[in-house]
Amino acid sequence: MTKVRPATPADAPWVDALARAEGLSVELTAELERPQARAWVIDPEIGFLTAWLVADELQIQDLSVRASERRRGHGRRLLSAAELSARAEGATSITLELREGNHGALALYLAAGFEQVGSRPRYYDNGETALLLTRVLKGAPVP
Repeated sequence: MTKVRPATPADAPWVDALARAEGLSVELTAELERPQARAWVIDPEIGFLTAWLVADELQIQDLSVRASERRRGHGRRLLSAAELSARAEGATSITLELREGNHGALALYLAAGFEQVGSRPRYYDNGETALLLTRVLKGAPVP
């Protein structure tokens, strides 16, 4: 049975390897040293989500699931864990940016209730546009 849990430095080797395979620049050990950083993983070595809690906003930095494990609800489960934790810490919204051509991720976020609130044309080195997404967390934070 897969389990979502907070990431620890012991997860760094596989998280960093998965990130590199996906073209991401995550260094989990360094990330976990940041006071604003939050991270979750799905065991056994299926996927991860990193985020920063800044004031009342959770900013998703990276979310990745092994290609062989995609479309099985793992990304949604990681988002749910992040939301639950963010609410408990008083967050009122979750934000992120992603490449316009990342259709799988966009579908995941839209299905999870995110809305596109802007874009950054030619933001990435290859000229691709960044889409800005947000989700307002309705209701009072979990105590």
